[in-house]
Amino acid sequence: MATTTNLNFIKTASKNQ
Repeated sequence: MATTTNLNFIKTASKNQ
């Protein structure tokens, strides 16, 4: 579960950039 959250967080950060 933690891995999925991290992946989603990275995806969101990339989208913001």
